[in-house]
Amino acid sequence: MTEKKNQLSVLANKLKTAFDLHEKLEVLQGQEEVIQFLKEKGLVQTYLQNLNEECTLVLLSIVAIGQKKMFDSLKWKPDVFENLRSFTHQLIPVERFYDSIGGIVGYQATLTNLLHEKKTSAVNFRKPIGKDISEKNAFTHKAIRKSLESAKEISEFYAVGGAGDRLDLRNPKTDEPLPAALLPFLGRSILETLFRDLEAREYLLFKLDNSLVTTPVVLMTSNEKNNHQYITELFEKNDWFGRNKDDFFLFNQPLVPVVDENGDWVFKDNFELVLKPGGHGAIWKGALMNGAFEWLEKKGIKSAIIRQINNPMAAIDHGILGFTGAGLLENKLFGFASCPRVVGSCEGMNVLREQKNENGYSYSITNVEYTEFDKQNIEDVPEEEGSLYSAYPANTNILFADLQTVKNAVKIDPIPGMLLNMKTLMEVKEGATIKVGRLESTMQNIADSIQDHSLDPITEDEQAHLKTYLTKNIRRKTISVTKNNFEKTKKLFETREGCFLDLLYNAEDLLSNFCGFEVPNQPDEKKFLEEGPSFIFLYHPGLGPLYDIICQKIQKGKIYKKSELILEISEIFIRDLTLEGSLVVDAKSPFGKRAESRFSEKAARVRLENVSVINKGLKLESPIGYPAGNFKREESVKIILNGFSEFQAKNVVFKGDQVIEIPEGYKVTAFEEGGKIKFLKEKIDRPSWSYCYHFLEDNRIAIKQV
Repeated sequence: MTEKKNQLSVLANKLKTAFDLHEKLEVLQGQEEVIQFLKEKGLVQTYLQNLNEECTLVLLSIVAIGQKKMFDSLKWKPDVFENLRSFTHQLIPVERFYDSIGGIVGYQATLTNLLHEKKTSAVNFRKPIGKDISEKNAFTHKAIRKSLESAKEISEFYAVGGAGDRLDLRNPKTDEPLPAALLPFLGRSILETLFRDLEAREYLLFKLDNSLVTTPVVLMTSNEKNNHQYITELFEKNDWFGRNKDDFFLFNQPLVPVVDENGDWVFKDNFELVLKPGGHGAIWKGALMNGAFEWLEKKGIKSAIIRQINNPMAAIDHGILGFTGAGLLENKLFGFASCPRVVGSCEGMNVLREQKNENGYSYSITNVEYTEFDKQNIEDVPEEEGSLYSAYPANTNILFADLQTVKNAVKIDPIPGMLLNMKTLMEVKEGATIKVGRLESTMQNIADSIQDHSLDPITEDEQAHLKTYLTKNIRRKTISVTKNNFEKTKKLFETREGCFLDLLYNAEDLLSNFCGFEVPNQPDEKKFLEEGPSFIFLYHPGLGPLYDIICQKIQKGKIYKKSELILEISEIFIRDLTLEGSLVVDAKSPFGKRAESRFSEKAARVRLENVSVINKGLKLESPIGYPAGNFKREESVKIILNGFSEFQAKNVVFKGDQVIEIPEGYKVTAFEEGGKIKFLKEKIDRPSWSYCYHFLEDNRIAIKQV
């Protein structure tokens, strides 16, 4: 095996330094396996006679890496050459993408080396010292302001091409597997939650200085489970979420061959190769190859926020704004939004990477994936004996990047953080399950190429001066992912149900500690699974998203156990609300009419002062179904606002099941008279009240009703 490894590595090096396709073919045609293969007669040899150089390179590469046995299943039939053509064209993107390591041969050589790699670590890992943004202080407020004022130069990158196999998500009509991006979460796809978060920050900027900023978004999709097609259809169905189509840049990451524990490619009986996405580390080279960096440069964009779709918690309160602003304030080039890490979890660690060299030491804050702990001699131990949390903070895949720096780093390390995870079980034939894996890469490990240098080991205080940085925040306000199917694992951690519970814990914190509400405590995990939540509070992120803003809009009240408050609105004022049951406020235009402008002061608005809502509310039992948005109500009060419309109520008690719908261009006032609720309907052409946002001297944001 060692000889084979060395032969593959030598061949990969020759191919990656070859001048062009012709020279690569000459290298391959000089290999003994290829010479013997071409002397034989068979379907593939016949097919090769009429191929162009790139297709020939792909097929001969398969022979050179010792995988020609897959051709043995080919039998003569009318469509055999069509199958070969399809097979070849599936692998052309792999050859092109991995050209920097020798194409398909380099892919196999790297994979083989990792498969047989022993424990080794040429670097030292230290605990990174990050900036704590969990508390609102002078630095945090300054960072939030810096992030907002720099919004015109910031883009967002979303890695949305993941397979999401552990979710087992399927089309309810066709039973076809669906990509993770379409996971239903609170009544919408989980991908849509990212755009709601983004638009909320843009709306906050609009309210502060009347700026209409539309952040360009780069998305890396894949063809796994028709991911690219489904996502494009989702955008079109939702009218590109109120944005222009040219505000998006989509590109496909390549699907790569899956291998078994011997390093052999896995394929099905019908000559169908098993391919899976090659990891989110492809996002950087994919962006470079497809022109995303140039597209952003033309728009004047200098930085990027990077998110994964499986974590809808990332934008709670000031998390993203504080993290991004911290990097901008201190001129950092790459950063990690981190939090405490649960010991034994399938999460990477953020570390300070220290490497000794001839000229001293090199440093960067980076990530080590959980699958690599053993190889890197890292022990996954608690920070303190008996603690739930690890000695190292969690890698959350919420990243900040200076784009020019990353663009340069891609040229040094085009495929960062390459690793091989062989823990996936796959049924390749009926009744036959094997362990499989593929060469993956990690987007966060581009930081390995963004280094600082020192003659001597640096101190903890000196970490603050590195080009790379890390912020620390409360875990449930930073990460809660939806990786696994709860009904299969029976564990809340890393499931949609667990994420929903974390969201409810945050809601309790917001209402009780910021808004002055009396609310029942949310249950622990065991009780949550038995009885469901104590209460539900969900809101549109445009309401804030900062808690500091939300608590100026929602002031004082009491929510009884098993009650539900849903506020799909940005412009609302609540004071002294008593809720025993269900209250749903649904503004169809929370930011104003789309046809006129993305944002407008003519947004729907509601005022509730000294209002009580009493009804039977939700049928709260087991939490299964709630995270998807399947709420069952016995009774509720629903306030539905169409377009630019208003509703207000003062000193009113709403009892039982009611739907109050306000047509566009009208204001409805509810009041009690003679023991009955009456409604006054008035036509309006301008808001009767509005919020004026402004920064205070200490950089906090205050709002004032005018």
